[in-house]
Amino acid sequence: MKSILKVENVSKIYVPTSLKASFNKEYKEQKTIVAVKNVSFDIKEGEIYGLLGPNGAGKSTIIKMILGLVRKNEGRIFVDGYDIDNDKEKALANIGAIIESPSMFKNMNAIDNLRYFATLSGNVSDSNIKSALDTVGLMDRAYDKVGTYSLGMKQRLGIAQAIMASPKLLVLDEPTNGLDPEWIINMREFIKKLAHDHNIAVMISSHILAEMQELCDRVGIIHNGVLIKQTDVESIGKLNENSTTLVSYATSDIERTYKFVAELYSKVTINKGKVFVEMTERDIPSLTRQMVLDGIDIYGIDVKKKTLEDLFKSLVLNDNNSVGGDDNVI
Repeated sequence: MKSILKVENVSKIYVPTSLKASFNKEYKEQKTIVAVKNVSFDIKEGEIYGLLGPNGAGKSTIIKMILGLVRKNEGRIFVDGYDIDNDKEKALANIGAIIESPSMFKNMNAIDNLRYFATLSGNVSDSNIKSALDTVGLMDRAYDKVGTYSLGMKQRLGIAQAIMASPKLLVLDEPTNGLDPEWIINMREFIKKLAHDHNIAVMISSHILAEMQELCDRVGIIHNGVLIKQTDVESIGKLNENSTTLVSYATSDIERTYKFVAELYSKVTINKGKVFVEMTERDIPSLTRQMVLDGIDIYGIDVKKKTLEDLFKSLVLNDNNSVGGDDNVI
C-alpha cells in the first residue's frame, strides 16, 4: 500500500519564553528543550495509526509540525509525496484535521456551517459538502441548527468538515473525548469505515488506550520526545501466546486444585475462592484437560489478557517528566 504520510527523522527544539530576550547563544543552547527527537514513522492509505504517549511526550508537537503550524528543526515530512516545506500548499491540501473540539456556529445549520468553511479553503463544491454530510450520516439533519446537535453529532460534523475537501490524510486529536460509551463505539466504527472503505489514512492521538487497541491498525508510543516503540495491534494479542499471563480457576475443590497445579507451576496462589497461576496461554487447554481427568470439576476460567495498556506501562513506566509545552518556539 502507498504511504500517505512520511515523517523522517524529525526533531523540534523549544525555547522557554523567559530566554527569548537573551542574546547569549551559549546560554540559550544550554536551556533549550528537545520536545521531539529523530522521530520517524509512516501511515499507509486505509490505515489507522495511533500516536500514544503521556502528557508532554511530544504528541501535539508532532501533529502541529505535520499540519504546518509549528516549524521543525530537523527532518522531513511528506504528505502524499509533497514535502511540507517545499510544497506546503499541496501537502496541506491533502490533510483534514480535527484538533480539540470542532468549532461550529450554533445558530447556523450544518450545511451552512460547512459552506462557510468551504469558502475559506476555496476548493470545495456544494456536492462535496453534501457527500461529506452523507458519509458521516448527517444528511437528514443537514438543515437543523448545530445548537440542537448532541456531542456525538457535533464530532461527526467536525469530521465532515475535515473530509469535505477529500483529503488523503485525516488527523484526529482525541476524537472520542467527552463522548458517552455508546457514542464512543459509534465513533470507532465510523472512523474504521472512513479508513477502510474510503481508503483514507487516519492518524489519531488519544490517551484512551483500550479504545486505541480496538480502533487502530498500528500504534507508535512516544516518550520524552522519542518514538520508543511501533507495533501493529494484532501482534499485541500474540504476546499472550508466548509469555506468561495470570489465569484463575474456579473449581469444585480449591485446595485439591491448588495442590494439583502447584506440582506443575511455581507461581500459584489462592484468593477469593479461586486458584491463580502464572502460565502461558497455550498451556491452558492441557492443564484444564489434566484437571478434569483427575476428577476436578471446573466452573470457570479467567485469563488476564495482555493489552496495549500493559505494553504502554512496561515501556513508559511512571516517568512524568514533561517536555515541550506552551513555550514559544524557535
